[in-house]
Amino acid sequence: MELGLLQREVAEKLGVSEASVWQWESNQTKPKPCLLPRIIDFLGYAPWTAPAAFGEWLRMARRANGFSRKRLAKVLKVDESTVFWWESGTSQPITRLRKRIAALLWS
Repeated sequence: MELGLLQREVAEKLGVSEASVWQWESNQTKPKPCLLPRIIDFLGYAPWTAPAAFGEWLRMARRANGFSRKRLAKVLKVDESTVFWWESGTSQPITRLRKRIAALLWS
């Protein structure tokens, strides 16, 4: 709205359908993780608040870099549920994995 763009124009810039933009704006769906880097680039900022804990940071950084939990787990060679537990704060990755995660997602 700040840019005075129509949903059609936003959709065109992001390479998605106008219906997708409408669904995001009306909170009916959320963008796929692979689209978040384009959305952040378009907006010029990440549309969420700064994380307070590692799990929150991991979720934010994973999404900002376009990774699904499944894809990040595959890259890190861990089970998808492990990524879920890290994001929920139930467990923490070992130091070696934390370094790999930071190198992969820190931009």
